[in-house]
Parts: sequence; structure tokens; C-alpha cells
Amino acid sequence: MPADPSNPENWSGKNKLAVVIETAALNEEELSAYCREKGLYVEQVRRCRSAAETDADVERPLTAAERREGGKQ
Repeated sequence: MPADPSNPENWSGKNKLAVVIETAALNEEELSAYCREKGLYVEQVRRCRSAAETDADVERPLTAAERREGGKQ
């Protein structure tokens, strides 16, 4: 999580993803406790989740370079 939790809209994608992962399995009570501990609002975490879900829904074909890079693993 970034040093300044006050504005998640300015966080990097990596930081938003970290919060989403850290809170994925939490119930509402646990999420509230997490947010109090980190100085966040539950709604901020929900927006991070929503953004992650929306971006995950965007499908585009892989470019030729991406296909080549993927084959090197």
C-alpha cells in the first residue's frame, strides 16, 4: 500500500492490485477493520476492486509481439 492512502485514485495499478489481493477474502467486518488499520475507507477499496474487475473484462487480441514474447517462457 502506498505511503499516502488518502487518494487511491492517484495510486499506481500495482498498489491498487495489492489492496485488492489483500482484501479479496475478507468479509465486511474484516474489511472494515483492515480499512481502519490502513487509514482507508471501505468505498476506496471497493473502487479499486471495481476498477480491477472492469479492466479484467476488457479483452483485446494479443499483438504479434505479445504472442512471440509469451512463447518464450
